[in-house]
Amino acid sequence: MITLRNFTDLLSAPDKEVLRDPIRKKPYSILEDEKFEEFAMIEKGDWLELKVAHLYKSDGKIKRSSLNSALRLRIPDTNMRKFILYCLKDTTPGKLGSGNILEQLQKLKIPRLVINGEDNRRAVEELMALFLVEVAKKEAMEREIRDIDDTIDKKVYALYGLTDEEIKIIEENIKH
Repeated sequence: MITLRNFTDLLSAPDKEVLRDPIRKKPYSILEDEKFEEFAMIEKGDWLELKVAHLYKSDGKIKRSSLNSALRLRIPDTNMRKFILYCLKDTTPGKLGSGNILEQLQKLKIPRLVINGEDNRRAVEELMALFLVEVAKKEAMEREIRDIDDTIDKKVYALYGLTDEEIKIIEENIKH
């Protein structure tokens, strides 16, 4: 295993961004937190964004931040980017500990398949080639299920003669 920091240290400066907390207007690299409440990781083109929501003290009170991007990493290698994404995306907030936000994110563990760096990259590439085919199949099935669900919903709405306003009320209540 290696830490995310081991990986980010190899990236050039323009390929990593520590973002600012939108409420406290300070970079996440200097912010301390009481406890991580939520963690998410998303892919935007060549970039991975690590998002956090956390408890922090303000005016003597404990407050909860919203889920905000704290760190962005540009990883042009699709297989490596997706490997890191799938390794870390289900990280539970409890695994992040507390303290300096950036330091806690950089402690996240990424599996190392082979000790040698270049051999590891090739092993990740081979693994991800097979894995991403299966992910694409899963995503296609999920899209097909959503399309079928939408078709069924529309047929039920028509069967009951619902108006657009009634449909809107139903769909708003289902999504919340």
